[in-house]
Amino acid sequence: MVANPVPPNNEFSRDVLADLVAGSTVQVVLGFKNSPTDWAFKRLPMHDGLPDQFREQALASAINLRDYLAPRDYDPEWTLGEQEFFRLANDPPIGGNFFVDLANFANMEQFEDHRRVRTPNVCVVVAQLSNGSLAYFGLRITNQAILDRSRKVLRVVYDDGAFNQLDQTVITFRSDFDWIVWNQAVAIINSKNFHQNFRDIPALVANVDMHVHTVCQHVGITNSTDFADRIKRFPAMAVKLQRIIERADMHTRPPDVLRTYGRDYSIEVDWDQDEMIFDGSVEKQWNILRLLDEANTLGPVTQKKYETSSKLPIP
Repeated sequence: MVANPVPPNNEFSRDVLADLVAGSTVQVVLGFKNSPTDWAFKRLPMHDGLPDQFREQALASAINLRDYLAPRDYDPEWTLGEQEFFRLANDPPIGGNFFVDLANFANMEQFEDHRRVRTPNVCVVVAQLSNGSLAYFGLRITNQAILDRSRKVLRVVYDDGAFNQLDQTVITFRSDFDWIVWNQAVAIINSKNFHQNFRDIPALVANVDMHVHTVCQHVGITNSTDFADRIKRFPAMAVKLQRIIERADMHTRPPDVLRTYGRDYSIEVDWDQDEMIFDGSVEKQWNILRLLDEANTLGPVTQKKYETSSKLPIP
């Protein structure tokens, strides 16, 4: 695989990608999740015009990304609109060994139809581009998409004017993809399905203790161990903490400033003198992160207070 420079803002050239996919050679791989960081793969044997059909679906997704979707910085709290996608760096790679092993797709064992088939978790169309790089188009697979031979359902197909019974495993594939990865950058189109496949982001989770310690050097958290443990359980919280540290602005403010901001914008955080207290309830577990992320803002014209999520700095 040819290494490509990471574009600014974790964004690849969508124009270039669409052009390259049009002339690509594709392979299809099924991914099986053993754990959030351990994946196994099988290569899908394909005949006749099936590779062309998968390439056309990947091309349609690349064109849709280019022509109709607008990028947002990754924010797990934000609900993507129909014309939005998240951009996220894939360095270090998400999913543990997922993309590391996926690059070796040519040497993978082929998928075989057994009496009982393990349901794959993801289907990936691997596009080999003319510049030597690989682009990955992924979609989540659910149990409902698999009809293996062990299921007690009658599987029939209409052929030549009559229905015939099938004795093989049937896998259905959606035509829309959940995410695209190229040039060490991720375009997330369906965040719900993306998070179902990648519940753990190892690199972020590994840094949680260090990041919480960084925060506590400026403003204390009385039960910081509980706070860190909760964040490690939820990748979305780890992403939020990472962004707070990278901006390095809000958590460096004095406790009085943070306390006033939380009170003014109704972000409920309890304090023990100048130390924050983490509330692990479902309703309030995000509140310290929301406070340190400066999650609410004031409209400069109307002076109304708004809830914000993904904040893109204006040059």
